Amino acid sequence: MGLATGHQTIEPIAKQPMADAPDPGNSALMGSLRKLPSPLILDLQACLGNASLVGHRTLGDAPASGGAYALILRLEQAVTVDLPRLAAEPIAPGWYLYAGSAYGPGGLRARLARHFKPNKKTHWHIDRLTSICAPAAALSVPGGHECAVAADLAAGQAFAFAVTGFGASDCRQCRSHLLAWQR
Repeated sequence: MGLATGHQTIEPIAKQPMADAPDPGNSALMGSLRKLPSPLILDLQACLGNASLVGHRTLGDAPASGGAYALILRLEQAVTVDLPRLAAEPIAPGWYLYAGSAYGPGGLRARLARHFKPNKKTHWHIDRLTSICAPAAALSVPGGHECAVAADLAAGQAFAFAVTGFGASDCRQCRSHLLAWQR
């Protein structure tokens, strides 16, 4: 069953082994993976099995085509984010995933490179988090939709919506595009 968004239906991401399994010889990608707890990797594989893992030093391997992504972040301490048109809300320390899409010029590669860039103009809600904590890694889903990524993550027991409206101010279907890892 797909996720209805306005006039179109977005199909959930197919559950299959994670595409482009990490190459143990790719030291840059393996460095990004070492930052992630093994149970988190397993939960991500269960929810987004066909996604490809991208690290900050392997951004050149991300597709230049459009698609969706899940940005993986670790907050070391509680923060309060002040979002336009939303009440300021505290976010507890922990692991978070942000579901986004990249259909503009440069596709996933350009959007992920922007998110991994430490100093940037604040444009999207996620910029408020990436300005205080660097993303640990990202999962790319070429041709995917951010709402399907958020729905697939929230469908299981491992992830829950974190801040209502975060990253979803233009979305009428999703409660949030920021999810917290619950383990």
